[in-house]
Parts: sequence; structure tokens; C-alpha cells
Amino acid sequence: YEFVTLPVPSTIPRCDRLADIAERRRQLLGVATTQLVGHFGTVGPHVAPLLEATLIPLLTIDPNVSAVCLGSGTDEFVRALVAKVPMVRGRVHGAGRVSRSDADLTLNACDLLLQPYPDGVTTRRTSVMAGLVNSRAIVTTSGHLTEPVWAESGAVALAAASDIESLVAAARALERLFLRLAVVVVAAAAGLAGGLHLHAECGGVVREVASRDHVRKLLPLIRQTLAEAERAAGAKAAAP
Repeated sequence: YEFVTLPVPSTIPRCDRLADIAERRRQLLGVATTQLVGHFGTVGPHVAPLLEATLIPLLTIDPNVSAVCLGSGTDEFVRALVAKVPMVRGRVHGAGRVSRSDADLTLNACDLLLQPYPDGVTTRRTSVMAGLVNSRAIVTTSGHLTEPVWAESGAVALAAASDIESLVAAARALERLFLRLAVVVVAAAAGLAGGLHLHAECGGVVREVASRDHVRKLLPLIRQTLAEAERAAGAKAAAP
């Protein structure tokens, strides 16, 4: 006989309430920060040290980052974290236990989820499965319970549970990627808006003409903007 462990489905549904998600993100980010890191799940004595060791550098290195933790024990965890590192006050939130509808809003408001587990991520952890079903970028840990599918699929960014430095580096790399993608989206929108002359030539908006023009322009625009963002990032990294 062969025993096979099947993944446990997420208990948090996929959320498509875009206006509500945007409002939740605005509330959590405030006016001073631009990126939101989340953690979902019970924070007990095993997870708390890992989460604290990863969150503190993320919040102290980059003042543009805020964090929200939701799940049992997260309110106490955040109070202790703020008492230990007062400079992060106002940028880290502990929601405690929340309803399913509140959880899916908050998860979708996050840019990425930080899900460290001392014994490693597994398909039996509904907290990380909730992030996957809601298409969140996830940074998590590998351990003796972690199945091969996590490394093979590339669905999450992995670091060993004992390697806090790599865990922080993976999270910061994703943060920088999101910033570059935001630049791409803005630049692509501006480039596509440059097709107004076509509407003038056609005497108005002709959807078929506009869509063909967008298809023709979009990939070159994305490639150009990504290349420019990479050059800018390289120049910033090389600066003294």
C-alpha cells in the first residue's frame, strides 16, 4: 500500500471585491508607506521568533514598508513587537482573529505574504494555501515537512527556516520587483494613451483599431520599461 497526503484546500475564498480591497489597503498603508507585507495564521511560541526576526529588518531597513498580521495571537505579537522596536509603531498592525470575509480582504490588500514555519511549508497548511488561492506572492520556509512540489513548482519563494538572512533577502527582492512592475504599468498606460491620433484619423473611437494598436504596442512597451527599470536599479545599486 502507498499512502499519499493530499493538499488541504483553502478555507478562505478568492476575493474579487476590488473597491473594498483598495480601501482596506489604503487604511493599512496610511499616507507614509507604499508596500504592505502580510502574515496569516496563528502566531504561537514556535512561529513568533521566526516572524519577528524577519519582520524587524524588513520594517527597519525600508520605511516605505508596513505590515499586517492576522490570526490568533497576532494582536499580542504586534504589541510585543512595537514595545521592542518603537520605531515601527503605526506601520505594523495586529488584527487578531478575523472573519473569513475580513481575512480575504486583508490578504488581497497585501503585496506579499511572509509565512515562516519552523518545520517548513506543506500543502496541509491552510494559511499558505489561502495566499495561493488569492494569487499572493509568498515568501516561506523549507523544512523536514516540505514536499518537493514547493521547490519544483516555483509557486513560492523558499528559504531554509534556519536562514533568516535569506528569508529577508527573498522578501526584499519581491518588494523591489513590485516597485519595478508598478513603473511598468504606469509607463505602459502612458504609452497606450499615445494612440489618440488614431481616433482622430478615424473620426472617433473604433474599438477594433484601438485594440490592434494596443496589441502591437504593449509587448515592446513592457520590454522597454523593464529594461529601463533594470538599468535604473543597477545604477542605484552601483552608486556609492
